[in-house]
Amino acid sequence: MAARALEWGIHPAVVVEPTCGVGNLLLAAAEEFLAAKVMGYEINPEYASLARERLMGVDACARLVDITVADFFGLQSNDLTRGFDRSILYIGNPPWVTSSAIGALGGENLPVKSNRTGLTGMEARTGKSNFDISQWILERLSQELRRKSGWLVMIVKTSVAKKVLHSLWSADVPIARSAIVHIDANEWFGVSVAACVLMVEFDGRAGPKETDVYRDLAAVSPSHRFGLVAGLVIDNPDQEHPWMSLVAKASNPWRSGVKHDCRAIMELSHVSDDVYVNGEGTHARLEPHFLFPLVRATELYKGTLWNRSRFVLLTQRNLGEDTAAIRYQAPLTWDYLNQYAARLRNRGSSIYKNQPEFAVFGVGDYTFTDWKVAVSALHKSPRFRILPPTALGPVVVDDTCLLYACRSADHAQLILQLLESELASQYFAALMQDEEKRPLKSSMLTNLSLERLAEQMGLKAAFHQVAASETRQIEMF
Repeated sequence: MAARALEWGIHPAVVVEPTCGVGNLLLAAAEEFLAAKVMGYEINPEYASLARERLMGVDACARLVDITVADFFGLQSNDLTRGFDRSILYIGNPPWVTSSAIGALGGENLPVKSNRTGLTGMEARTGKSNFDISQWILERLSQELRRKSGWLVMIVKTSVAKKVLHSLWSADVPIARSAIVHIDANEWFGVSVAACVLMVEFDGRAGPKETDVYRDLAAVSPSHRFGLVAGLVIDNPDQEHPWMSLVAKASNPWRSGVKHDCRAIMELSHVSDDVYVNGEGTHARLEPHFLFPLVRATELYKGTLWNRSRFVLLTQRNLGEDTAAIRYQAPLTWDYLNQYAARLRNRGSSIYKNQPEFAVFGVGDYTFTDWKVAVSALHKSPRFRILPPTALGPVVVDDTCLLYACRSADHAQLILQLLESELASQYFAALMQDEEKRPLKSSMLTNLSLERLAEQMGLKAAFHQVAASETRQIEMF
């Protein structure tokens, strides 16, 4: 990695690694950049001591090594480079974990939380507020280099590299140039994830909002480019893309499925009559009032829409609704919930704090509409499905899915026809990133103008007829 940085024309006065561990990357950098001061920060004293010892063994580094035992997240901006303001090279292989993953493990070594991306109150408390630790580190270092000058050369997940560049470009941070060099993470680290070396140069100049992409460290020429166009990161940004005309900010209401964070208790299979069995194998008698047919992401993707036995227990129809009435409306269900009350109260997410007993999320009128078009957010190619009503109630999806609530079978069929069109397929293919855990984002769906798509497909009249029908039904209430 250090050799590639040298080929890129990097000649630093100081090399800094924010989370240096035992000093592997710093040692490689010290051997390449013999005249540069080498600085590292490491929270583990034993690792820091070993890194210092190894670096002191490099003859040219003996008087230029500074390894500090410190938590990077707690350092002030001016602590990082200690007087250097030009030709700073930040290198590293920051943690490939998310903030929620660390929290789930009981870890506390996290950056101070803030609403970094301007999410709404509910978004900031649910999955959209989760972030990669490495992304936070890179964005902070980028802000440092914006005020000074230098380079980032970091090993990160490819998805993180794209998010960082998107963030910097969208904020008009001046980047002189950037590159992504793919690496084999399985060979290097024994993990199956798309990864790369991200290189970014800051010198006050603002180059094009594009980046070169190299197949591997041995590649001399880029395989392709991607860049920012109309707020979207896409491949081949200098080409014309017919689907770009479909982009319209928040043009239609896609929603996430239901969220309860307790599958073993809240999802059950029907055995017979009023008997159900939960994920722990415990049988229970329950009333049907709060049980709804459930479809998961993989079933949506494969087209096996409902196995006629799986249900989800939904204690509310709207966010914040009082659940105490369940005691009288469905006493068996109330007893069942109280059997697991401690587990439900101890669900990790903050969204359940100060909420009614046994609360769920991702519910609203849209959850209980008879007709829906739904899609898995987890798969790399979207397969949209119509979910019709059943004799046992409307079919609902979990929070790994996205749904569009429809007023009728005809409405659902029209929406499906639009989403399965060639132009829509081009749109999704251009925006979905294979390396993402959830390749299909809700923003991709909400920003796709179905009205413009209908117009281009010659279905404008049918689209407006459905819209007018919806308006009339709303006015009736």
